[in-house]
Amino acid sequence: MSDSESPLFEPTEKWPRTTEKPQHFRRLLVRGLSVVLPPLLTIAILVWIAGIVNLYVLVPAHSTAQFFAVKAVADIRTTDDVRLTSVDSPEFPELPYWQKRYRLDVQWFKQYAENKTALVQILTEFESLLSGPHGVALQDILNTHGDNIFVPIGTEYIPLAIYQQVLKLVERDQIGSTATQVYQHHVSHSPWLFGSSILSLGNMGSLLVLILLIIATYFLGHILALRLGRAVWQSLEYRMIFRVPLVRNVYSSVKQVTDFILTERKIEYNRVVAIQYPRDGIWSLGFVTGESMLSIEKATGEPMVSVLIPTSPLPMTGYTVNLRRSELIDLNISVDQAVQFCVSCGVVVPPGELPGFAEAINPPEQLTTEAPAPEDSDTNEH
Repeated sequence: MSDSESPLFEPTEKWPRTTEKPQHFRRLLVRGLSVVLPPLLTIAILVWIAGIVNLYVLVPAHSTAQFFAVKAVADIRTTDDVRLTSVDSPEFPELPYWQKRYRLDVQWFKQYAENKTALVQILTEFESLLSGPHGVALQDILNTHGDNIFVPIGTEYIPLAIYQQVLKLVERDQIGSTATQVYQHHVSHSPWLFGSSILSLGNMGSLLVLILLIIATYFLGHILALRLGRAVWQSLEYRMIFRVPLVRNVYSSVKQVTDFILTERKIEYNRVVAIQYPRDGIWSLGFVTGESMLSIEKATGEPMVSVLIPTSPLPMTGYTVNLRRSELIDLNISVDQAVQFCVSCGVVVPPGELPGFAEAINPPEQLTTEAPAPEDSDTNEH
């Protein structure tokens, strides 16, 4: 076998292909990422915004609605409340877990003033049902008399019916040490208060609080649109915010950003120009935003313009410079084309600025040269 036919020489012809495969794989991977990343990043940003809104708007609104719901439905009584009476008499039974520390509603107690035996019989039935697994029977008697028997939670008393209902949802050691905490469990697990139902009081309350915040913000903006409202707000800013050392630095920075984002004035770019920046010989794209400041024009003695030099690949930010009008070169491209050029880092060039574009549209006249004279037939090869 000759050297040319030896297998040792065969891999040398295939090596270039092995270097092309990783490059081909990398190129396809980059193309796939260019398609996948924009929607994924968009979803991630929207989820982040939704989380911020939920954390700082919806959760406080939900907590506020829950607070008012607890205040509306809670029947909390103290030890010295005249609406409660003790059960110190020996004929009254001891209830499991509370013994004789429970109390009775005064009006309900008076109904059995002449028939105390019936009242004792009801409490005895409570005692037996609370000691055993009598779910349906216990629920029936709770629905009938549970709101008139109050059990102690700390230094306060709540109806036994509410306590037993919450006890079905959470463990006894997690039920809370105050009456308000017990009612928070009751409100948060109630299907028509703060349950999973869309029409629950909690969801409707959160929506109502959100609507009220939007309405309040609207009227606040309406007030600040007036001269008196602006004057009052600026006075409050100066007296309460800008005098606090650390707060005024953070507040002023945040205010500049929000004023720039939410301002009603639009920054209009007059035209796209090329300037030498950051030094002579380096040309950068710029957007003319308007005339420069009068003090600068007086100092230079020439007309000056303000130019925004965008950054790549995010042209929303950049540098604002003031230049002589004579130092600008106007470009025959639109603002959108200039933005695409910056976002693509110079890859997407406007069609009219591509090298050879003018020649393709208006090809140069072909040079007319005289054809060489035909050779004599005598000199032709035979």
